[in-house]
Amino acid sequence: MKTYASIILPGLAFIPLACMAEGQNAAPRPQALGALNPDAIVDYHESLEPDGRTLIYRSVKVDSLDEPGKQVVIGQVLERTQDGNFRIVPGRQPEEADLYRQKLCQKLGGIDVSNDNGGLIIGPGTLNGVGCKGPSPNSKASKYLPRAGSIEGGVLKESGTEKSGEFSNPAAPATSDYVNPAAPSTSTITNQNFTVYGRAFYGSTKAGMATGRLTVMNRCIAFQSDAVVPGQTGVLEMAVNCWSGSVAGFYPTVVNGCIPAFCRNDYGQIAVFSRRDR
Repeated sequence: MKTYASIILPGLAFIPLACMAEGQNAAPRPQALGALNPDAIVDYHESLEPDGRTLIYRSVKVDSLDEPGKQVVIGQVLERTQDGNFRIVPGRQPEEADLYRQKLCQKLGGIDVSNDNGGLIIGPGTLNGVGCKGPSPNSKASKYLPRAGSIEGGVLKESGTEKSGEFSNPAAPATSDYVNPAAPSTSTITNQNFTVYGRAFYGSTKAGMATGRLTVMNRCIAFQSDAVVPGQTGVLEMAVNCWSGSVAGFYPTVVNGCIPAFCRNDYGQIAVFSRRDR
């Protein structure tokens, strides 16, 4: 499974390296920040590893999962991909960061798979991401899932196009091909970190790969994929922590879901209001 390092909580501290070995860079390169708020990057350095890879060690501010309106700092170990994205290196993330992602997935009733196989892929404008598997659409955790629709006059209008009949029992073997992505629609304020979720239900009669890609505001990205066998059903869930920026307006969200037979997209919106409008 290819799915898309310490959390600093009160009373804990991130301890940077006392000195940098040859090949490390203290200042972040512009492409490492992307469209991020510079204040969201707490710590950054690059290190040339014994295996020849250059890994990025950075700490970023993200939403607290326990105290609404508060932030915590997560350390990450990343590797730049050939297409300019970042891979969360599996097996190299601190325990506290893994616990953060696990808790995020538990809110959805799923399990964290960000550390599986190839690791989660996030875009350069993404503060943090997580890849989850599950839950059933009938799960009690479904209240945490994004609702499909559009924002009109600052109010979410649900589309009512949820294709629940096609995946009402995701544990049953697939007898036909389907992929049903659901993009998030929500609102936030300017100059704010916010977290959104996307999902893709799928069933495949063919062997191959099922993939899910969440894109928010054309810059915050999380991608994961799952190897499937004939008859397999499942749910791919992605979450990103994104910076809203200083310009109020309406911004797109997209979830792209693919199975060996075909791909489908679903679209939503993020309404970004200025603080004086709220």
